[in-house]
Amino acid sequence: MTRSATGTGKLLPFIGMMVAMLGQSGSMVVIKVAIKDINEYVMVVYTFALSAILVLPFAVFLHRRSQSPPINFVALCRFFLLASFGSLGTIQAYVGIDLSSPALLSAILNLMPAFTFILALIFKTKLDLGRDNVCSRCTLYFLVASVGDTYPTMDVSVIVFFQFLFSMLQCGAYAFFAVKDLSEWKLKVDIGLIGILYQTIIATLLRYLLVMWCIVKAGPLFCALFQPVAIIFTVWMGAIFLGDDFSLGSLVGAAIIVIGFYAVQWGKSKEEYEIAKGVEHLDTESLSHGVPLLADRNT
Repeated sequence: MTRSATGTGKLLPFIGMMVAMLGQSGSMVVIKVAIKDINEYVMVVYTFALSAILVLPFAVFLHRRSQSPPINFVALCRFFLLASFGSLGTIQAYVGIDLSSPALLSAILNLMPAFTFILALIFKTKLDLGRDNVCSRCTLYFLVASVGDTYPTMDVSVIVFFQFLFSMLQCGAYAFFAVKDLSEWKLKVDIGLIGILYQTIIATLLRYLLVMWCIVKAGPLFCALFQPVAIIFTVWMGAIFLGDDFSLGSLVGAAIIVIGFYAVQWGKSKEEYEIAKGVEHLDTESLSHGVPLLADRNT
């Protein structure tokens, strides 16, 4: 039975994406609360370290099963460059949440497809919107393209592990100079430790697995439609747990971003439909003209 014909074909991916977006929104709120008890740079380092430890067994097991070549110095350099972008973005996100609000960061995340499109125009890169990994490539396209294209047989867990590992080292080097008080590196059983565990298990590993599973089950476009939901979750959670002002401006701003996002998705779907229809029309014409040509050749 096909996926569209089953009653749970879209119900389970719907629940999965809602949980993933809820975890993403909760991550921003947890960061805002946790940095009151732990330095944001220290929290980033410990989060990357724990994430690398948890991903390592999967990376080793899947890399041995795959047919990918051995990891050489060039590959490590690419991983290091990839991690540098992730480190910079993560630190900026943590600092941004500390200085502003989780709702603002959630809104900025919805602008990533626009930034990706601008970069595609600058670098004259063709974005293949029909590929199954469009959700991940939409936000990390220019970060993982060089690694993924150079090592197509390498499992993604290996890339993720080295990204976490080098991000930990890079953020650790920065935090070593930024955090003067060494006592701040000491972990305590408080909200800071809870924030690290949440960021590692829920916001990183669980959310990644849910999104990847939903892409396989329901397709990339279905997953992309849920990204604006994180804004609504973040605004509500910020008002409940952080005491943020639940103002009319927040609702209007969130509504504008959500409507704009869905309008872009609708336009993209319509454009893809027109392209597919045009290709089908050209194929029909070529077949219709092919019959007399074969007939003339046989005469």
